[in-house]
Amino acid sequence: MSRSLRLKAPAVALHVAVCLLAAAPALAAAQVAAPSTAGAPATANAAARASQTLRQFFADEWERGLREYPERASYQGDTRYNDRWTDNSLAA
Repeated sequence: MSRSLRLKAPAVALHVAVCLLAAAPALAAAQVAAPSTAGAPATANAAARASQTLRQFFADEWERGLREYPERASYQGDTRYNDRWTDNSLAA
């Protein structure tokens, strides 16, 4: 394992934990019990908004991962971050 990955691993784990805590309200709102007929449209709208919020959260996290780990992004076929590869030369 390279030195840069060893240094980033705890920070990444902490970031993921914080992001999951931040997403907890959206996850809780998405787990809606069987709605009554009176509040069905409002509950459905809330669930749809929570679902969209969660999808956006995952999309943002995916993009952040590509930005912070350009080698992995290139491996997965995304060449937008090829200019940010880690310099593992002795001169660096």
